[in-house]
Amino acid sequence: MTAQPFRDGGSISVFIVDDHAVVRQGLRSLCDTVDDVHVVGEAADGVVALDLLELIEPPPQVLVLDLQMPKASGMAVIQQIRELYPAIAILVLTGFGTFEDARAALSLGASGFLLKDADPEEISSRTPTRRK
Repeated sequence: MTAQPFRDGGSISVFIVDDHAVVRQGLRSLCDTVDDVHVVGEAADGVVALDLLELIEPPPQVLVLDLQMPKASGMAVIQQIRELYPAIAILVLTGFGTFEDARAALSLGASGFLLKDADPEEISSRTPTRRK
């Protein structure tokens, strides 16, 4: 199975999109350590993520997104999320990123950009809040 929908209560809902299961598990564990942050879903690629987002009501407040994934690039997912779910804040969390990648992601509508070698405290402190 490439994706798992979850539903918990909480003030900040997070959906994780990364093609590596260990990264999704680690991010879920990190979210569990932060008060009022709950993972409401996860997907191993952008296509499945977009399918699952249709099922989550209300939509998550934050999408944590890898850039390099099978089936749909993170950049393509950012564009589609902005069109379909403009209120979702997008935090790009990628293993390989350049200044140009960050600039492109932010210009497409990402709320933040971090590399996967960031400290967990930096990741949790940069979790964007829902756009108004």
